[in-house]
Amino acid sequence: MLIVSLLRNFILYPLGDFGKIRSNFKQLMRHYVHALFEERLQPKCIHGSYVTGEELLTYVKAYTTVFCKAEAFPECKTLLNAVAVSLTSN
Repeated sequence: MLIVSLLRNFILYPLGDFGKIRSNFKQLMRHYVHALFEERLQPKCIHGSYVTGEELLTYVKAYTTVFCKAEAFPECKTLLNAVAVSLTSN
């Protein structure tokens, strides 16, 4: 079992009390994050400008709103079906 903190009510502490987290947990989290993302983690760009996490969240919410309010969507097809439809319609 991995122990995050020796304090029983650790979750109730004020936000960001990093000093209360055990060092082996922090070390394992560093290893986990590195293994998860390795070198694939890249800053996100939209129209050539880097976006912050807050800006990215705003974009995601905007796109979600657009999709939720949409009346109709194009029919999803596999690449094979799209080529077949294209060839038979021409």
